[in-house]
Amino acid sequence: MAWGRAGAWQPHYMWGPNYRNVFYDNLVLEGNHVFNYDTHYSKEQQNISVEYYPGGSKTIEPWTFGSLTNDQGPPFEPSASNDCVGSQCFKGALNRFIVLRGNIVKSNGGLLIRGTSSNCLAEANEVELSDVGVYVNETTTMGGIVLVRNVEPNNVPSNYNPYVLKP
Repeated sequence: MAWGRAGAWQPHYMWGPNYRNVFYDNLVLEGNHVFNYDTHYSKEQQNISVEYYPGGSKTIEPWTFGSLTNDQGPPFEPSASNDCVGSQCFKGALNRFIVLRGNIVKSNGGLLIRGTSSNCLAEANEVELSDVGVYVNETTTMGGIVLVRNVEPNNVPSNYNPYVLKP
C-alpha cells in the first residue's frame, strides 16, 4: 500500500508523502491476512485521539492494495478545525500519481483509495470471490481518481465499504 503519513512529532511537524508508486500485474491467490491484534474498536477502549480499529485510517483490511493516508476525515477521524494541529493542518495530497493496474485478487481482497490521495488510477484490476471490490472513500477530496475497466464480484455493490456507518 501507499500510505502517506502526517504527524506531529515535537518539536516539528513531519510528512511522509508517496509519489508515483505503481502496483502492476500482481497476483494474490488468497487475500486473507491477520488484522492487527492490538486493534481497538472505540476511543473508550484506548485513550488516544484517533482510533486504530478495522476500517480505521491506519488499516487496509479487508482490501489487499491501497492508497491511503492518515487524513481520512469523517466518519473515522475528526474534521479539521480552525485550530488545526499536526496532520490536520496539511491541506495537500500525501499520495499522488498512484497507479494500480492489472492486479488480480483471486480471493478475499480488493483495492482501496482514500484519504488525501490524488491523481490515482485503478485500471484493469480483477477481484474475485471477495466481500469487497474497489472502494474510493467519499472523503477523498483531492480529486483525480480514475477507475477504468475494473472487474468486481457480482455480489458486491458498487463502491462498497463494510465499515461505513449506517444512518
